[in-house]
Amino acid sequence: MAKIALLIGISEYKPGLAQLPKAEKDVEAMREV
Repeated sequence: MAKIALLIGISEYKPGLAQLPKAEKDVEAMREV
């Protein structure tokens, strides 16, 4: 049985919201799991 996941890394948000600068790299790391 195949295991599939949708990984989304959003690092840029509207002004006033905290940015997540490492979100894209975190998604890339999870891709290897």
